[in-house]
Amino acid sequence: MKILHITYDYPDVINNKKTLAVKNLIKVSDDVLDNYCISLNRVNVKKDEKIYCFNKKVVISTFGLPKGIFFRYTLKHSIDRIMSTEINLKKMDLVHAHKLTFEGPIAYYLYKKFGIPYIVSIRQTDFKVLKFKPTLKRKYKNILLECKNILLISPWMKAELINHFGIDFNKMIERKINVMPNIVECEKYYFERYDNDKFITIFNMKNDNIKIKNIYKVIDAINKLRNENIIVNLDIIGDGDSRKDIENIIKKFNLQKQITLLGKKKNDEIIKIIKNYKAFILCSYPETFGLVYIEALISGLPIIYSKNTGVDGYFSKCSIGVKVNHNDINEIKNAIIEIKNKHEVYKKNVLQFQSNGNLEMFGNKSVLNKYKKVIENSI
Repeated sequence: MKILHITYDYPDVINNKKTLAVKNLIKVSDDVLDNYCISLNRVNVKKDEKIYCFNKKVVISTFGLPKGIFFRYTLKHSIDRIMSTEINLKKMDLVHAHKLTFEGPIAYYLYKKFGIPYIVSIRQTDFKVLKFKPTLKRKYKNILLECKNILLISPWMKAELINHFGIDFNKMIERKINVMPNIVECEKYYFERYDNDKFITIFNMKNDNIKIKNIYKVIDAINKLRNENIIVNLDIIGDGDSRKDIENIIKKFNLQKQITLLGKKKNDEIIKIIKNYKAFILCSYPETFGLVYIEALISGLPIIYSKNTGVDGYFSKCSIGVKVNHNDINEIKNAIIEIKNKHEVYKKNVLQFQSNGNLEMFGNKSVLNKYKKVIENSI
């Protein structure tokens, strides 16, 4: 079966710093599917438009204005660029659009022109577009009605679909909805008694990322706890151009003895480092999935995470951490106290979660099996 993946989220020769989620899915399914990929990029200057052709992959950069200005034009221009490539689109058995609002209209166009069935993934970015581009909602409804299957990265997205499209429309598409997480390799688990009394967090300190990661509210919560004579220590792994801002906030609250910046670490180092901590905390919002939460659980750590985003919904029946309203400093404060006071209980729950094989749902084999069934049901 020839599957054409259309994505703006594949690390390529134009931008190799994109998330690995789509790349991992294509890689793990290469042995059972004949995968082709169109990797798209938006550039700010028309003269920077390029097309690179590889064996089964085409990398395209397309001019488009930032912040969704002339959004429809940008998508039409992307379609024209795709049609100009050497990929034989008529021979594809299925198209996978890796987001509803960007890649979805392209898959819909190919369906109308060539009759190629398609499936759609929905990610956090889609809900942002739906919020700020309400005039396009009817178009996205048509895309969801015509597609063969819908892949949600996390369970909380079911309620979000209802919020944007209404319960009546949701009933029309609910048979197509499949929850399929991003891949996190779970072949080896770690579980050790922590060597220190610290919490740990990990994130990229880029300017355009720092607000999403919500670190300032976490620091504020730690400051308020100290004012209540509750001392909480936090180590932060990561680096970027907002590091200085974080340092300044730490100094402002005089928390240099409680909060330490460890800098950037390699992925294979992180697992070895974080297994020794009390718990993992990251109250980011919005968050499509968040591989780092699963990596923390693999390392044996309870987690503090945000409601209605990221991994919320995967652990409803298992008390492996505490979820919070990302905007509520008191909730973050109380979550830290909860983990601090009942740490042994949460640690045992994480161990049980590991032992029961619950983390295997995020592994290569489980995700591939789900994906194969979706593909088979779509063709």
